Amino acid sequence: MKTLTHEQKQNYKQCGGIRCPLCESEDIQTNGRENDGAEEYVNVSCKVCHAEWEDTLKLIDVELLAWGDSR
Repeated sequence: MKTLTHEQKQNYKQCGGIRCPLCESEDIQTNGRENDGAEEYVNVSCKVCHAEWEDTLKLIDVELLAWGDSR
């Protein structure tokens, strides 16, 4: 399996995951999600260089925006 360099991973995270970590194109798409309760895994691919990778997302906080009905 090929791996990304530390620098490629840092650049990808710093741009918010909106560009391909290899060719830096913004022409990327998500191809499905999985959730194991603690983390969510998103399959992503680049339409330019055809690279495929998986984003790992974690819930780190929650903010209440409005109170619900207390019925």
